[in-house]
Amino acid sequence: MEREVLEEIARLISEGKPFAVVTLVRHRGSSPRKTGAKMLVLPDGRTVGTIGGGCIESGLVREALEVLQSGQPKLVELDLVEEAKGGVGMECGGSVQVYIEPILPALKLVIVGGGNVGQEVAKLAKRAGFQVVVVDPILKPEELPGVRVVQKPVEEAVKEIEVDQNTLIIIASRHKGDEEALRLFVGTPARYIGWLASRTRIQTTFDRLVAEGIPREHLERIHTPIGLDIGAETPSEVAVSIMAEITKVLRKPDATGKSLRNLR
Repeated sequence: MEREVLEEIARLISEGKPFAVVTLVRHRGSSPRKTGAKMLVLPDGRTVGTIGGGCIESGLVREALEVLQSGQPKLVELDLVEEAKGGVGMECGGSVQVYIEPILPALKLVIVGGGNVGQEVAKLAKRAGFQVVVVDPILKPEELPGVRVVQKPVEEAVKEIEVDQNTLIIIASRHKGDEEALRLFVGTPARYIGWLASRTRIQTTFDRLVAEGIPREHLERIHTPIGLDIGAETPSEVAVSIMAEITKVLRKPDATGKSLRNLR
């Protein structure tokens, strides 16, 4: 593998940036590059390295961008013949098989509120491989080793937190900052927003936010009451319920959530 590609992979991973690796895994007949050639595709369409240039790469960049969106790898086969013959517009006469793999940064879970439930969720999420950020003005960092603690009110902390499609938000504030957190996060591209609240509080708060001008459809994307129905009562049990729901949303949104025993 070319040094340029290796160095760029190391840099992108260290900076937590997403990219796709396009690898030529098989070639038949004549082709510009041989098996093992690699190219990186960044979210803005820029490339590093080459697997053959021109006609081969233009289509593969589009495929790689789709892979970055879906998060699912893909195997693509291309015939290196003229377009009139169903190929990519080349005259090599061979064919190549290319594997496109997304390399995505760890999902970031932002927990607004470091109370009992927030701390238990943080511990579970850290073990599950999430980057965990807890926003709480009075929580001491030593209470959650290995977790980033932002000791500020949410309206100040949000300036330090980049929220994108790889971000999940849990609002479980013990300082009555949850309503402000809803205002700040509901319009963001966060992949998941969950709020720990009673049904009565949900209704009255949503009505108030709609009256302020927040679109109802923005509020409807919030998972609240948060978690799956497993009869959870203690903070640890509630944390399991919340992480179960997050797993369902990320892995298989149409999963039933029922006992596997009953799905036989």
